[in-house]
Amino acid sequence: MTDEFERVEVRLPRHLVQWLRIYCKQVAMSPDQFLAYVLEWYREVWKLGFELALNVADEYKAKKSEKIKGLEEVLEEVMF
Repeated sequence: MTDEFERVEVRLPRHLVQWLRIYCKQVAMSPDQFLAYVLEWYREVWKLGFELALNVADEYKAKKSEKIKGLEEVLEEVMF
């Protein structure tokens, strides 16, 4: 995390706010620290999934390109 902060207002259902306050006292964190912690982990998991999807897409494109090259070679042999 960086040392730059911005304020964001979040509206939550009352039962979540009550739970958040109780839980944060138990783990000795402020609600904003806890939410930042959870969001940071969520962001890391999202990044892993996004990078994995990019890798899968690149592999798919590479395989598709190989198949197209193979078909082009077959067509050249047939036509000439």
